[in-house]
Amino acid sequence: MPLDIEINAQKKKVIIKLPSKFDFMVADNFRDAVRKMPKYVLNYEIDMKETEYMDAAALGSLMLLHHEKPEANSMSVINCNDEMRHLFRVMDYETMFSISGNTSLSQKEDATFRVA
Repeated sequence: MPLDIEINAQKKKVIIKLPSKFDFMVADNFRDAVRKMPKYVLNYEIDMKETEYMDAAALGSLMLLHHEKPEANSMSVINCNDEMRHLFRVMDYETMFSISGNTSLSQKEDATFRVA
């Protein structure tokens, strides 16, 4: 599944919008995108507004981003639901990324989050 990637050269920033299912197939595309990212990109924002499912490969690909881009000025994971934020806190991802919750009012009330 393709990722929605927006690069702003002036701000040296990339926004990677993840789909509802962030699994091993998306994680492969994510890793490829990270490895091919232009050198001038120093600010990474991962938007999980639509993400309701994430597996271990997805978590590993986020860790890879942190390790592959030590020159980055900032790395943020935004629009996480409460369960994802809790998972990131338990797994100590807050030391690698700035984590923020979903502030969208249109988020489904009954959305569930599963980690496989």
